[in-house]
Amino acid sequence: MGAMLLQCAASQEGLSHKLRSGTSIGGSLFLQESQWRSYLSLWPLVKHLPQVDTGCFQAAISPLSFRVNSFWDKFFFNQDNVDPMVARKMFRKNWESMPIPLLRQIKTAFKSPGLLSHDKSIIYAEKLGSISIPMLLIAGSCDLQTPPVGVAAIASKIPGCQYVCLGSHSESGKPRHYGHFDLIVGRHAKNDVWDRVNEFVEIHDHRPMTTRDAIESTTLEP
Repeated sequence: MGAMLLQCAASQEGLSHKLRSGTSIGGSLFLQESQWRSYLSLWPLVKHLPQVDTGCFQAAISPLSFRVNSFWDKFFFNQDNVDPMVARKMFRKNWESMPIPLLRQIKTAFKSPGLLSHDKSIIYAEKLGSISIPMLLIAGSCDLQTPPVGVAAIASKIPGCQYVCLGSHSESGKPRHYGHFDLIVGRHAKNDVWDRVNEFVEIHDHRPMTTRDAIESTTLEP
């Protein structure tokens, strides 16, 4: 969800000029092709709750991760690209409860025109063309949560955006595909993802400040 927040923030007047660059990994305002849609049938059961306790659920099933051939593991990872111990630790410690208002807003991304503001007055995708900072969007070729087609659609709306879909080949010539979370913790994420991100940040975090940036950086808070 951090990638969605970045894309929204970068498109908003008054926020984008405070950023030097932006890197989005496995995130999109368009989730029409996401396998999360298959869980929409559960919405009538949970929409009146204050929150969904995903943390307890994920922790409870974590001992079974990568020990049982389940769709749940494939939903989060490309299993060939992640250490099972790392996956189990992520399931055990990486989730917290999700407020229903947050889920209600994310649900708007499952249909056109993409993610809306909580009051549905802002269509964030319509503002992507105003982004003026350098942006790098990275997708995983086998990401079931945020399929690359949605990430590519966002990249096409951002002027000058760099888009990378990681489904590269290793030195042995075998495909090295990425799911969702192995983009961050996968066996080869350091070389394939983080080295690329570091290079992008090194280049763009040193670009000269604009006059507006310089003025705001020296303005004292009242």
